[in-house]
Amino acid sequence: MYKEAEWLRTKTVPTIDEYMENAYVSFALGPIVLPALYLVGPKLSDEDAESHELNHLYKLMSTCGRVLNDIHSFKVRNTSLLLGYFQVLL
Repeated sequence: MYKEAEWLRTKTVPTIDEYMENAYVSFALGPIVLPALYLVGPKLSDEDAESHELNHLYKLMSTCGRVLNDIHSFKVRNTSLLLGYFQVLL
């Protein structure tokens, strides 16, 4: 979230690569999903928990969550701006 706050403060538009690199970190899904891997379901070995595949899956899941959340926020923000505009016209 620090990067996003800095982009907002400096009115910087990140490149798509910067945005995607920061996306999985800023969604903060780790504290929710990673403990569940250990506490729910079959026992997870240390080897499995440290596997490249699991890390890649976590990054993809977090990135998708961040993008979907940002799309939803954008739609809500623009819808309320549009509704406010029409109320002014009426």
